[in-house]
Amino acid sequence: MNSRRRACLILLITIWSAATLAIDRPDLKGYDGFLFGTAESVIRKKIKVGSEETDSLLNYGALLLLDEKESVNVGGIAFVRRFAFQEGKLVVIQLLNDKSDSVAACDSSFDHLYGMIKAQYGEPDIGVKRAPFFLNKITTVRFTFRNSAALNLGAVWSGMGAAETCKIIVTYEAPKAGASF
Repeated sequence: MNSRRRACLILLITIWSAATLAIDRPDLKGYDGFLFGTAESVIRKKIKVGSEETDSLLNYGALLLLDEKESVNVGGIAFVRRFAFQEGKLVVIQLLNDKSDSVAACDSSFDHLYGMIKAQYGEPDIGVKRAPFFLNKITTVRFTFRNSAALNLGAVWSGMGAAETCKIIVTYEAPKAGASF
């Protein structure tokens, strides 16, 4: 078998594996009692808004972003919860943790959260990707669900500047219209 056919076969197996894992997972409808598609006005009544801005996030285009004033604790890590709305409906929930930390501590936080998520939802679509470059390191993993919703976990460590920083981001994305497995 030539290398081009082998590469295509590997790609097809990878895509099939991700689709099979997604079918085995239940639908992802939101996070922590916040359901995708909920009206912005309903979310505003449930949280204390800390900041508000309009920006683009992921592949959604212009969105209204609301950051919750008080942090939430997940697995012993304090996160700011961010809600993103498109046309007045909830489409993304993010948990953000930004702190000064070593690369080892950043990896440990990622691995701890990854273990919690994996225990709840099973194997990811594709294994954890770790990409070191220069004085930075990015670690990511993605879980896709039967309804095409997705959960992404990422860690970005930077050793540039006066202090080492670690950003942990957990993103819950609403199902895409017309897309499912």
